[in-house]
Amino acid sequence: METTITPRFIEPKTSKAGKRYFQIEDINGTKYTLHEEPLLMHFQIAKPTNADVVISGTWNNIRSISNTPATEKVFTAPQQPSVSPIVEARAAKDTSIYTSYVKDLVVAGKTIEEAIKIVKQAKEAF
Repeated sequence: METTITPRFIEPKTSKAGKRYFQIEDINGTKYTLHEEPLLMHFQIAKPTNADVVISGTWNNIRSISNTPATEKVFTAPQQPSVSPIVEARAAKDTSIYTSYVKDLVVAGKTIEEAIKIVKQAKEAF
């Protein structure tokens, strides 16, 4: 039976016979068992995955994985405009230079507000 499983947690277990398997609990509290370790890579916490499940008594065994649900939307972060490292370095250097000029004017006896105003005027003049 095709089922959409959204794992809440995945826990490794060992059967009484000593075989390793995984127990997957979904967001609804339903527990599934997965005996084939290569299928485990298809499951991610909170990400819906379609799986073929065979119900055997009290066990919900995952037999195979089909494609992820079509209703799942993938959101990507907007791309930031690419800034050249050279332009970025130049801006940092300019800021450092202007800070140094303000500091020199403050040491010379100007208030910080006056020093900033003078440096801004000089910057705009060139």
